[in-house]
Amino acid sequence: MTLTDNKWLQAMTFNLLYDIGRRAGDRAARVCTVIEQVMPDTFGVQEATGAWMRILTERFGDLYESIGVSRDGTDHPEGEYSAIFYRRGMFREIESGTKWLSDTPDAVSKVEESSHPRILTYALLERCSDGRQILYVNTHLEHTTEVARVKQTAYLLAFLSAYTDVPIVLTGDFNEVCEKDSICMVENFGLTDSSTIADQAYRRTTFSGFCPDGGVTIDYVFVNEDRIEIADYRVIDEMVDGDYPSDHFPVVVRYRIKDDL
Repeated sequence: MTLTDNKWLQAMTFNLLYDIGRRAGDRAARVCTVIEQVMPDTFGVQEATGAWMRILTERFGDLYESIGVSRDGTDHPEGEYSAIFYRRGMFREIESGTKWLSDTPDAVSKVEESSHPRILTYALLERCSDGRQILYVNTHLEHTTEVARVKQTAYLLAFLSAYTDVPIVLTGDFNEVCEKDSICMVENFGLTDSSTIADQAYRRTTFSGFCPDGGVTIDYVFVNEDRIEIADYRVIDEMVDGDYPSDHFPVVVRYRIKDDL
């Protein structure tokens, strides 16, 4: 098989930055341009306010189905989403939803140390071409304390433990660098940072603060390596129309289910 085979899939994670008006010019157009340049089969967004969700669904609604509610619940749709978008016609949605990263995952809630409720959005997807299933999960962990992130990661992994028999793609802004406890927890659970196993990789820091130099890597695409092969990993650090689309660089991976080999 070659990389043009239809069994190869692309996933993207992209923190959009909640403030659409940040920076000069039309930042929303720059964000949409990046997505259009890649056209991933699935992508997860973070800091996607209600306004961002309207922009994305208006621009991409004919091509993508979206999943998720705001972290403040259905009664507050202007809050931030950790939404998932997947290609219409490529997948069938078997199961999906949003869970809060707390001990009451089905209600708007948070751990004590977190400044905001934090969520995961998930979709169990069946590929239309062959019926193979993929669990896609997208999240955004707390930015203020490591204690909160560790607790939120524990709730995230508890949720994932019910799906270890299917290929898992976990994307998100983890607000943590790779050697810290919450990332180690994900790896000890059995998920691998795709940048470390890709056949080809363009690595660089993923949070730039609109600065081309410096920053840290806090955005990840994790997979269960026993079930998924990563062909390439890429941080998209190019400017669009003279500026960066967001203070985070999107990350894209190309992968396939190992049973397809």
